[in-house]
Amino acid sequence: MKRLIIFLLAIFSVILFIPITEAQITLDLDANFSEPIILPNETSLLNVNLTLSSNKTGSNLLLIDVIYDSGKGWNYLDYSALINNKVMLFNVSEADVNVSGILKHRITFSNSSLNISQALLTLSVYLSSPEVNLSYYPTDVVGLWSFPSLNITEIKNMSLNITVSKPELYPSSIAFSNEYPLEGENVIISTIIHNTGGKANASVLLKVDGIPQANITHLFNAASTQLINFTWSGFEGTHSIEIIVDSENDVDEINETNNNITRQITVTTPTPIYHGGGGAAPPRDSDND
Repeated sequence: MKRLIIFLLAIFSVILFIPITEAQITLDLDANFSEPIILPNETSLLNVNLTLSSNKTGSNLLLIDVIYDSGKGWNYLDYSALINNKVMLFNVSEADVNVSGILKHRITFSNSSLNISQALLTLSVYLSSPEVNLSYYPTDVVGLWSFPSLNITEIKNMSLNITVSKPELYPSSIAFSNEYPLEGENVIISTIIHNTGGKANASVLLKVDGIPQANITHLFNAASTQLINFTWSGFEGTHSIEIIVDSENDVDEINETNNNITRQITVTTPTPIYHGGGGAAPPRDSDND
């Protein structure tokens, strides 16, 4: 009996000194819009990425809030979500809330039936953008992951400032591959086109002395700069080279008055080269015999 008591005491002492692992969870949050500038009255995509990690298992709760100014013309359309590459479903609710005296609209994505310890989650939120020429909108994304039975919660938030804008296209320069070309020589005409607004398909027209020479259509991404090249050969004389973006006004822009730029170029004829010997003699003037 004495040996049994000693044995039980030894086991009990070992149990007492087994370290208890503290419950820990981590949540990393990243969010971005699919375009740096969103077109007005278009479907825009907000991407939310979460990385979840815990050293404990058990029932847990996940909430994601998307918050923006209320009454500004934004509308929630739909969502899709993947967790560890599998489809995930959320309960979605919307409400107007007062945040520091400012009325905000909150979209909440919640799931209270999770039992995960490691996860990569991607949430795609589809929103309809306001009908504006140009405006800026702050947007907050908040992620909350909680283990109620362990009384631990992790919260992360991220603030975005998204621009909604019509396209704004304009050429800023014209350059020639040869500033002093000869008649019949091919010249590369280069122009830089800027788009400081939302993306657009637009034409770029080359005119020489007011006559169209070439016309191309190009996709100008949001907040981008593009180099466009044309090839042209001319006859002797000084010529007006004009570049026009969206010459038919097919694109609804912020400013429709800055779409063209003009520069002149002078084309010369080659100087004749005469050789002695059996070749033809150069012409003489009237004073020479």
